[in-house]
Amino acid sequence: MLELQRNMHVLRRWWWLIVIAAVVGAAVAYGATKLLTKTRYEATAIIALAPPPATPNGLAVTSLGASADAELLPTLSTALEASKELQASEAATIRPTTLSSAISGQASVDGQLLFASVTWPDAALAPTLANAVAAAYMKLERARLAQRYAVIHRDLQAEEARLAALIRESSGRGQAASWLQSQYAATTVKLYDEDASARTQLAIQGQSMQIAQPASADALQKVGARGSINAALGAILGILLALVFAFVRTSDYGRETDAQSVHPVLTKVGD
Repeated sequence: MLELQRNMHVLRRWWWLIVIAAVVGAAVAYGATKLLTKTRYEATAIIALAPPPATPNGLAVTSLGASADAELLPTLSTALEASKELQASEAATIRPTTLSSAISGQASVDGQLLFASVTWPDAALAPTLANAVAAAYMKLERARLAQRYAVIHRDLQAEEARLAALIRESSGRGQAASWLQSQYAATTVKLYDEDASARTQLAIQGQSMQIAQPASADALQKVGARGSINAALGAILGILLALVFAFVRTSDYGRETDAQSVHPVLTKVGD
């Protein structure tokens, strides 16, 4: 009870200091936020990808699926390619290294959507950069798909040449030779089917990759420190400092309380 009374006594005595500290702390934090931090804007473009080729049991049949790897977005190669998508006046003012550090990405759970985001101090330029990054990523990913198909096609051609050589070497007569040649021929047909399937998947993956939703100025989000939040934190800090100062400076309440409680006893003893 005595502690509660002391706390109320401190608050009544130093209320003006607490109010001033809260106002000053909020003003200082808000002003510092506005002066020292720069407002940045985040624009996001959504890239749609075709589902990867798979069998009915869900296993991938080829490696020709377009990648939804968000780590491929904030790279220097993407930034350099995005610079080519910009106008000459815009590209001249943007360093690719700065742009690459401003890019971020996130993929959906199913891997069929890729969110390409750019955080930039210029609100008018942020959507343009996000769309340029999305276009650059799709161009680079189509090139990666073509390289994967080239590897598959080369290996299938090498296997076809090997089978053709085996067929020529197994020239002979009889059921054994005919069976062996038929097996080689069947394997060759499978190779043709795999190559045709890979070529079809290349076309599907490349043509299905497109901008599902371009970045726009209406969907911009402010990024960075907010003055109102920092002002609230500054006010809280100011109140805490004021309370510490008030409790340190208020050291007479306990003595006044002891004197009031002891004085009647001393008076009676003196009588």
